[in-house]
Amino acid sequence: FAPVLYFSLDAAGRLVAFNETTLRVLGYSREALLGKPYTVLLPPAARAGFDLGTLQRAGEIESRWVKSDGTVIDVWVGTTI
Repeated sequence: FAPVLYFSLDAAGRLVAFNETTLRVLGYSREALLGKPYTVLLPPAARAGFDLGTLQRAGEIESRWVKSDGTVIDVWVGTTI
């Protein structure tokens, strides 16, 4: 397994690819995430104010994601275009 979580989004911000490490760490099945908006990973309070543009340009952001069991974890997201 890759030691990092990897994911890709389509132009609309939907999850279209991710590695097994992402699924294992977060506890989701592939079917639970595939085609879902990126915001499904965010805590509910952060979803409404999320700007997809931050992921559509190269850079780095700090975020919080919700695992399938409800645990919230801190993540660092490096983006490329």
